[in-house]
Amino acid sequence: MEESGTIIKITGQKADVLLIRQLSCGGCSHCHSSEDGTGMITEVDLIPGLTRGDRVLLESKPIKQVTAGFIIFILPLILFIVGYLTGEQILVLPEFTAFLFGITFAAIPYIVIYFSRKSKEKKGTFDFTVKEIISKE
Repeated sequence: MEESGTIIKITGQKADVLLIRQLSCGGCSHCHSSEDGTGMITEVDLIPGLTRGDRVLLESKPIKQVTAGFIIFILPLILFIVGYLTGEQILVLPEFTAFLFGITFAAIPYIVIYFSRKSKEKKGTFDFTVKEIISKE
């Protein structure tokens, strides 16, 4: 998958890139929302020649997009159903309590994404790489 964006900040050997929010943007851990909420910000390794204001083309592996989509949309639904049925059928909980049990199960992927993102930040590994500089400021 390719995305274009603008370098907004350079810190050490890392650069923050502002991307335009796409319809498919979600909690995949590639990016986080910009302050005004209209865009997404991701961090990339700095390559020689990059300066603030440059337009760049970013690249990520397509398999990561498919995996992210599964983790964000499909897995929570499956876990909700498993949690609900476990609560209602196996633990014999009241229906509302089984519903809450299902919601708790559905939250697991989002918790994993949160800690995975924090781990990636500490390690300095990023999902996007700069493929090319489109234009210089």
